[in-house]
Amino acid sequence: MQFKRTLEIKADHKQVVINVADILYIKASVNDCYIHVTSGSVYKTRSTLEAMEAQVGEYFLKVHRTYLVCIMAIHALEDTLTLINGEELNYATRRRKEILAQLQEKQKKLIEGFAMPNTPKTPEEYHAFYRSFDQMPFAFTDIEMVFNEDRHAVDWIFRYGNEKLAEVEQRLQELMKA
Repeated sequence: MQFKRTLEIKADHKQVVINVADILYIKASVNDCYIHVTSGSVYKTRSTLEAMEAQVGEYFLKVHRTYLVCIMAIHALEDTLTLINGEELNYATRRRKEILAQLQEKQKKLIEGFAMPNTPKTPEEYHAFYRSFDQMPFAFTDIEMVFNEDRHAVDWIFRYGNEKLAEVEQRLQELMKA
């Protein structure tokens, strides 16, 4: 993924550096933007949504005149836009088809980027790559499927799993022993 690594802003009269991969969404209000990150923190900075959009990169989607959302943070787009942390945001429902098409195009581009040479190779790189999923309230994993010469899946390699996945696996082990 080609996220710009960090975003430098002025918040509460001091310089703050935010990892762009940790941003769930940005909400604009008059001349300020509120940057919501996976840890639950919100940073207020003096900026326009358009200026923020130019700084965070192509994997963010403007779903409303006041919201810029990371495509990796979108869980569902129905009556409201549901994020991976359970928050619900309003979006321009009259533009639903257009927003869905843009989301699918950006997701396709993101997936194509996984095959690029900058794909994580070590456990540390995977952890940094998927950091935005560390605080999520649900289990998440990246699994590589291994295929044989006949194109049949023969093995799985778990590349990354968050803490909630570890809790689920521990609970499954307890249930299997009972």
